[in-house]
Amino acid sequence: MECRKCNDVNLKSTVFYPGILISPDVENTPFYDKLGRMHHHDSNSVTALYRCSRGHHWTEKTAGDCWCGWPDEVK
Repeated sequence: MECRKCNDVNLKSTVFYPGILISPDVENTPFYDKLGRMHHHDSNSVTALYRCSRGHHWTEKTAGDCWCGWPDEVK
């Protein structure tokens, strides 16, 4: 992994992975819709915390999704 801010100005740095935040929500159970298609609407999220040796900080958040477009589309 590389620091985007350092890359933008052609600097070298070391990236550290200092932590992770988990945001548990209610248990999301996969289900079948009226047409028999399986959905897994997982609203739990994970946020990874990063920093580089030049002092830049950033996070990357991931969350569950489904083929139907959830959570962007309300089905």
